[in-house]
Amino acid sequence: MISDYAEKRLLIGTGKYLFNCEHDWLCIPPDIMVGNTHAIDQDSQGRLYIFHTVHPASPCRNAVIVTDAEGIYLDSWGEEFAGGAHGLMVHRDAAGDEWAFLSDIHRGVVVKATLSGETQLVITAPMASGIYASHEQFRPTATAVGPDERIYVADGYGRSYIHIFSPDGEWLDCFGGEGEVEGCLSCPHAIRVDDHDNQPRLLVVDRGNARIQSFSLEGESLGCIHGDLRKPSDVISYRGGLLVADLEAKLTVIDAKDRMAVHLGDGGSFNSLRELPRDRFLEGQFIAPHCVMKDAAERILVAEWVPLGRLTRLTPI
Repeated sequence: MISDYAEKRLLIGTGKYLFNCEHDWLCIPPDIMVGNTHAIDQDSQGRLYIFHTVHPASPCRNAVIVTDAEGIYLDSWGEEFAGGAHGLMVHRDAAGDEWAFLSDIHRGVVVKATLSGETQLVITAPMASGIYASHEQFRPTATAVGPDERIYVADGYGRSYIHIFSPDGEWLDCFGGEGEVEGCLSCPHAIRVDDHDNQPRLLVVDRGNARIQSFSLEGESLGCIHGDLRKPSDVISYRGGLLVADLEAKLTVIDAKDRMAVHLGDGGSFNSLRELPRDRFLEGQFIAPHCVMKDAAERILVAEWVPLGRLTRLTPI
């Protein structure tokens, strides 16, 4: 994935949501063949961490790629996540230490690791919850950390609960569970802690119900946001509202009044393009956005669920 966009200018969006779009801007060694690019995040030093499933033909089996802020390769680690890599988030704790939280849907674990890959904590199926008949039913897709360092784990591909753990990994409580009514969830694919009006809340991407749900840090339902979503996969706070990665080929900006403002790079559906060679991908259109983040330079970075891997960078105009 070598960038050839340095001299190109490809605009998407409209009005105050206008961006220059760059695809495939990573500069990584040829022995790293990227698989499904499921997640991306950034640490306080500007380094990027890309979490991918690893292409079957890749000589290097590490699932975490570390680059500088511009996508220049620095390191890789995490061979044990090959195939199961799904959610990744970088968290800076109250002491100033930074950690990677990685969810593995094949092994059914969440791992807290140093930013160089040393495991510090492993969270497995919370059997104390009484929800699971076996460890295999727990398939965590994403993690968030609250202001008090409690860990929130979304069991998106398992039983559709959000589990709350102590900083040491002790199970404390859960909420959600399969259903369509407000407060219930169907494939809670991603979870974020959002400091909304100085009142922290949880944003849960309720993919199966095509909505974003808001909860208190204790799991009390605070309402739903729809915003013309198809199959939402991730969400971040953005310009007073939200920015949603939608697996059905678009980003959606939702304004401060919870109204859809604009769709970006709408490719319609991933079904026709996802398995094709890279030269068949359409510039300026998304295929299957899986994760979205805003970097330190205010650029939007998007990781897509594509077997060959695809990362897109949007720079505000």
